[in-house]
Amino acid sequence: MTWKFFEIRDGDKKAQVLLDHRFAGEPPSEMLPNIGWFGVWCKEDPRGAYWAPSEATALDALEEDLIALAEKHGNGWAVYLRRYATPGVREYYFYFGEGAELAKVAVALTEKHPGYRIEFERRPDPKWTGYASWLKDAPLG
Repeated sequence: MTWKFFEIRDGDKKAQVLLDHRFAGEPPSEMLPNIGWFGVWCKEDPRGAYWAPSEATALDALEEDLIALAEKHGNGWAVYLRRYATPGVREYYFYFGEGAELAKVAVALTEKHPGYRIEFERRPDPKWTGYASWLKDAPLG
C-alpha cells in the first residue's frame, strides 16, 4: 500500500490522517461503490493528544482486528483507505462492493473489544467523491 501520514486542521480541531493514495489516478469506483465508516471512541481522556499513550497498545490491537475482520467479511470486495484521528476518536474508512458484509465487522469487533464504543455506517459513493476530497487535503508531492 502507498500510505501518506499528515496532520490537518478540521475547523478548530487538529486531525491526524493516514491515507492510502494508490488509487489517486483511477479509483475502481464501479467495483467498490460503497463507503463504510467505523468510529472507535477512546476509553481514556487523551488530554489534548489524539489518544492517551497508555491506551495506544489497545487501540492498535483493535485496529489490527478491524482490518483483519474487514478482510474476512469483505469477501474480496473491501479496501481500507483512510484512518482519521481527532482527540479521542479514531475513524476508519473502507470502500467496498456488494459482496462485502462490513456490518458484521462492527459486531465482531465490539464482541472482541468490550467497553469500546464502536459504530458503523455505510453509504453509496459510486464516484468516490469522498476519496477525491481526501486527496485534496493530502500533501502528496
